[in-house]
Amino acid sequence: MSASETSRKDRQLPATEQRLKQAREEGQIARSRDLVHLAAIGALLALLSFLGPWVGGQSLELVGAGLHFSRDDAFEPARMVPHLARLGTAGLSTVVPLLAAMAILLAGSTLAVSGWNLTLKALEPKFDRVNPLAGIGRLVGWQSVLTQLRLAVLAAALLGCAAWYVVQHADEIDALSRMPLGAALATGFGWLAGGLSLLTLVCLVAAGIDVPMQIFKHRADLRMTLEEVKKENKESDGDPHVKGERRRRARELSRGRMLAAMPTASVIVTNPTHYAVALHYDEASMNAPRIVAMGADHLAFKIREIAAAARVPVLEAPPLARALYKHGDIDAEVPVALYTAVAQVLAWVFRLRGALLPPPQPHIDLPPGMDPLEAAR
Repeated sequence: MSASETSRKDRQLPATEQRLKQAREEGQIARSRDLVHLAAIGALLALLSFLGPWVGGQSLELVGAGLHFSRDDAFEPARMVPHLARLGTAGLSTVVPLLAAMAILLAGSTLAVSGWNLTLKALEPKFDRVNPLAGIGRLVGWQSVLTQLRLAVLAAALLGCAAWYVVQHADEIDALSRMPLGAALATGFGWLAGGLSLLTLVCLVAAGIDVPMQIFKHRADLRMTLEEVKKENKESDGDPHVKGERRRRARELSRGRMLAAMPTASVIVTNPTHYAVALHYDEASMNAPRIVAMGADHLAFKIREIAAAARVPVLEAPPLARALYKHGDIDAEVPVALYTAVAQVLAWVFRLRGALLPPPQPHIDLPPGMDPLEAAR
């Protein structure tokens, strides 16, 4: 088994969005030649249908103007040059709109499959393209054989339909030479439009088969191995050391915001040394108390230090401090199971604000299982 076959069998995973984007930047997009053929023939048919009379009239005027000149003009080159220039300008004014319309329709057919993709990477030189051995391999590969076979079948179908149409209208073609020029042009445009309609139908069937096949082939060629997906994910996630540094900075920023909100706290519940949790409650605007800051060890000491400077009341309630630290989240309401215990703390704070002497600290009972120290025993 060859290395290419093994690699193809390993590529069982669909292309990721990053892989599709990279391929698009490199100019690798799905293209359908049959859709371009359909656009070309359809463009001719549309132009003949809508612009046929105008093109016929312009052609008659151009022929008439080209044959209308005096004997003196014929023998005087200086007079014929402006005449020929006018004929050339008139001819271009007829041909250029047709070519522009054809170009727009052909470009639209390409955009219909893969959309707009402007890149210069496809023009970069690649030495494997000029490698004779690689070129022979591409020519004899099964994909190349199928492509050539499909084009041969399409060409045979187009030639067969065209030959059948010509045979069916042989008498009309023979009669064109005996008609006046205007009638011959009108009949010829109509006959040509009918033939193009038949060819358009053949190309429509071919494009209906080729477009989904090219899209499928494009996705199949971009399939990835498991190792490639893992490598891409690793590159997307970044270096572990960089991620760790980003997380450290994020924690520092979060800690800074948390400590900045400390002066707004209503009370600090402490362990008293290992944990500290800052609570804030405004009965006019809040449904339940919220945790504005919490920390352990050094951060707990920092919270108590800021609380002392901001004159925020501190209550030593070790079981409640441990429970809040375990089950609570910063900038979130206290857990529902601790509402009653926290309400006792807030009641003590309200009494403290209006008392001359500090009131006794409340005895706080927690629901079973909320104190992590008791649950660990």
